[in-house]
Amino acid sequence: MGWVLLVLGLMALIFVGMVGTWVVRGFQMKSLANEGVVVSGEIVDKRRSGAGANSRSAPYLKYAYVGPDGQRHELRAAVAESVYAEHEIGDAFDVVYLPDKPSVAGPKYLVDLSREALKLPPL
Repeated sequence: MGWVLLVLGLMALIFVGMVGTWVVRGFQMKSLANEGVVVSGEIVDKRRSGAGANSRSAPYLKYAYVGPDGQRHELRAAVAESVYAEHEIGDAFDVVYLPDKPSVAGPKYLVDLSREALKLPPL
């Protein structure tokens, strides 16, 4: 009985952590939509999640950009299949970052979707 409670407790902790991450990212996307600055970045890696990397796995792009602080930042984002197919390693990739926190960024096309949801024009 004790191990069942331990497993349920761990599952609850993982769930709360995941939800917390989604909430934080939601607020970051809202900030990017309202205050973000566009910069040209570069695709540095393309991957699919999952062990098999088959057609069912989620596509991710890893991109790099230089912020106003002169620092190089590398982030990874889950992207739409069409965006994944359109880009290769070394391609330019538009990124939006927060001027006061350049390590917080997102792909411009996702920020534009957030801006659309907030009834704002695209960047």
